Amino acid sequence: MKLADFAFLADASIHPGAIAFLRESNLSVATLAELGLETASDALLLAKAAETNRVILTHDRDFDPATGPSGKPTPGIIYLRPSSAHATFATGIFTTLLKAKLDFTPPFIAVASRRAGKIRIRSRSL
Repeated sequence: MKLADFAFLADASIHPGAIAFLRESNLSVATLAELGLETASDALLLAKAAETNRVILTHDRDFDPATGPSGKPTPGIIYLRPSSAHATFATGIFTTLLKAKLDFTPPFIAVASRRAGKIRIRSRSL
């Protein structure tokens, strides 16, 4: 599946400007605040993503995909590295991810990192 085929669940670390960018790109994005889950544990976040069939977007380094429910897995997790409080950082990565037209097979983990102006994307199946 292409990234644009997924719906997303943005954790609290994702900048609102980046969420707006994704929505303007006609992607379905829910936030923890919208779902009343601002202080949710990783396990609850994974359960909600699995229940709603959404890929998690996060900057959270210590996010643990192993803490999820033992039933249906979340379709995927995308980590943005390094963390940044600026929307332009995340929108640049999302633009690259969407243009790359990579195939993701759920469940997956992807890491999108940016160094010296270059964006690198690594992914693997869970």
